[in-house]
Amino acid sequence: MRSYGYGNTIKSFSEISSYDFISQMNDKIKSEIEGKGKEYILGVEEEEFKAYLIDKYSLEPLNVDYESETIDEPTISKEWIEDRFYREKYQAEVFSFTIRYKYTGSSILFRVQPSTWTMTSAEIYVNEHNSTVSFSFKLYKKDPEEFKRTKSDFQRRAFTNLGNTNQVATSWMQSLPGTVNSLFQQQKSKYLQENDFFTAINVKVNKETASVFSAPTIKKKIIPQPAVSKHKEFSSEPMMAKEMYDDILKVIYDLGKSMEKKPSTYKDKDEEGIRDQFLLVLS
Repeated sequence: MRSYGYGNTIKSFSEISSYDFISQMNDKIKSEIEGKGKEYILGVEEEEFKAYLIDKYSLEPLNVDYESETIDEPTISKEWIEDRFYREKYQAEVFSFTIRYKYTGSSILFRVQPSTWTMTSAEIYVNEHNSTVSFSFKLYKKDPEEFKRTKSDFQRRAFTNLGNTNQVATSWMQSLPGTVNSLFQQQKSKYLQENDFFTAINVKVNKETASVFSAPTIKKKIIPQPAVSKHKEFSSEPMMAKEMYDDILKVIYDLGKSMEKKPSTYKDKDEEGIRDQFLLVLS
């Protein structure tokens, strides 16, 4: 589905029930069809318009790339801590970490609570601009093992329900063409019946819309492709580095220019003899 343009902190897979979410999606499609008006609905290229709606309201299952994990440099602050045994407060250093992952799919699904739901969640930040999802946590001591445990726990809580929410997306996509067709036909039938009624009572109607409307087009989101360094080389066949190749060409060129000044180096020599001189220098 098209971007909703949000980039804020949410409770992962806990913001809206899948039932309410699907209901809202249906309402959005219905409202868009109704908002076009009679002339448009009766005059538009029907299959093109329905294809547009299917594309606009499609949902792509989420995938979080855990291999893309990045850890921001922690911020360090001071907080008052209460000793559990002595009930005394003292100041301690607090390390605040943020863990980020790349994701693909419809970001709105991060909000959806599936009907089959594991009772766990975490605050996450979804950045649609660079397609990343992150969570943050604090550590009160510099302990690598505690860092790993805490990070693992937050990751589990944040994304445990991802698979079940993807099932919501899959189910929606299976029903979407039928939903679009049904809602469109309902509105079209309503307008046709309305025209028939007006005709029956001698109210003039334009039975053939003067204009045939084109369906809107959706501007696809551009996903930046990984950049390849201009110095990086690839070939499916074995090859030498470009730097070495350029060096060989220079040696051959310089030797040729030098031989031009010394005719005895090539006079009375056949092609094989001249080639041997080049090979001698190159080796």
